[in-house]
Amino acid sequence: MSNENIATQVIGCAYSYQVSLSVRRAKTIDSHSSHTREFSFFKKVENIADVVREEGTLRLRKHPVTNQSVNHWYEPELAVVLGEQHRIVGYLLANDFTAIDVESESIGKQDATYVGKVWAGSCSISSRIVTPAKIDADNLKISLRIERNREAWERTYTTQQRKWPFEALAKKIVEYYEQLKQEGELRQSKQIIVENGFLPAGTIILTGTGLITPSYWYAQRGDIVSVYCKEIGELRNKVE
Repeated sequence: MSNENIATQVIGCAYSYQVSLSVRRAKTIDSHSSHTREFSFFKKVENIADVVREEGTLRLRKHPVTNQSVNHWYEPELAVVLGEQHRIVGYLLANDFTAIDVESESIGKQDATYVGKVWAGSCSISSRIVTPAKIDADNLKISLRIERNREAWERTYTTQQRKWPFEALAKKIVEYYEQLKQEGELRQSKQIIVENGFLPAGTIILTGTGLITPSYWYAQRGDIVSVYCKEIGELRNKVE
């Protein structure tokens, strides 16, 4: 099954794995949500056309204020595709490309999560979708490989390490969205589509990562980066 022409929006989950929460608490300012919450979400793309496919190009970005180069890291993730009323209809691979130096700081009145997470070329997803009946999503190995010149770095984590069932993520997103809406705190990164208490069919949720890239392997121009899983396939991209 292919995800072509079915996606309505792409939403990322934050802190679904303890390692992600711990690292962000260590790197971010005290007002960042990782210091106050155990779960969060963010809009990952402004337009579905901004999503990168296999063999496509992830794009480095500059700092929005200084225009200087910033550090980026790769986040290899399992993603889910939602059907009606939050039913999971498929699994696929994703790379949540993040300008971590931007996400982790305060940028005046700008939403640092949005600026550090959302730009054309900041997210890749695989075209192949595997239905729930064909895999054991609770026990998948998700791997990241970075190739640079003659060097390579490779690591794996398992979905067993996640903090919440995949089936619970859509409801958690909507509950937090409704709370922020009621409080008048829907910043740019939280402006997603919710219809009658549900994320619409075709929503792709990036379920978070259990793997943090070390600083030596932060993204560089010319990198070839792959997210792969035996049961689903490989998502391979270059960096420019």
